Amino acid sequence: MTQSGISICETTDLDDFKQLLHIFHEVFEMEDAVIPSDEHLRGILHTPTFNVLLAKIGEHIVGGLTFHILPQYYTPIPQVYLYDLGVTSSFQRRGIGSMLIAALKDYCKKHGIEEFYVQADQDDTQAVNFYRLTIPSCEADVLHFTYSDLLGS
Repeated sequence: MTQSGISICETTDLDDFKQLLHIFHEVFEMEDAVIPSDEHLRGILHTPTFNVLLAKIGEHIVGGLTFHILPQYYTPIPQVYLYDLGVTSSFQRRGIGSMLIAALKDYCKKHGIEEFYVQADQDDTQAVNFYRLTIPSCEADVLHFTYSDLLGS
């Protein structure tokens, strides 16, 4: 998918993935985040149910998204969970995020996946407003429960 010099492509390249993680750290203001080892990231990249889409201008990565393909037990058709989407701040508000959503829709259609979903914290108004602009099929008001510190203190 290409538009005005911006291309969207899949990748399993470790260096590309690490560049995208740096963008996520910037966009999500994760100042103390550490990039895991190359071995760990390679393992994730080569997991068949994990995928990365990149937004590039030439060879320069300006954003991207990650998603997981989730098998279902009620139907043989899997769902996709959009895990992270980010566009570096200097390239935001240029339609790149919307292009990434469109590319994910195309990916799902091509692979027989009828639905994907994404979570956004209600107080993250920028994310909520962005996803609303992408015209989702529905919006649900749900609670998110987290169980952490499972490995002990």
